[in-house]
Amino acid sequence: VDFTFSTKHVLGVVSNNGLKAIIHVGIGTINMRGAGFVSHYVDGQLFKKGDLLMSFDKKLITKNGYQDDVIMFFTQPENIIDVQQIDNRVVKQGEQIAKLTFRSER
Repeated sequence: VDFTFSTKHVLGVVSNNGLKAIIHVGIGTINMRGAGFVSHYVDGQLFKKGDLLMSFDKKLITKNGYQDDVIMFFTQPENIIDVQQIDNRVVKQGEQIAKLTFRSER
């Protein structure tokens, strides 16, 4: 885990080979100032597939008038050489959504 916003709705992660990504929970949820979000890690912590990083209260998000979409994006698209699969759908925890080739910076 590279960093966490103080509002706990955004975190940055870095893979072992240097691929950086941002995970952003909700649309407008910054206005909740962290209410309903729980981090299950500390910045700098290593994690692996299946580890719980964050939990959030979907009902509280929608009750406050915000969307509960989870958005993930890569911060170095110029280093992505090939993307073999992208599924634009609702996914369950642990499901693979894409396979990519990345030019490592390390």
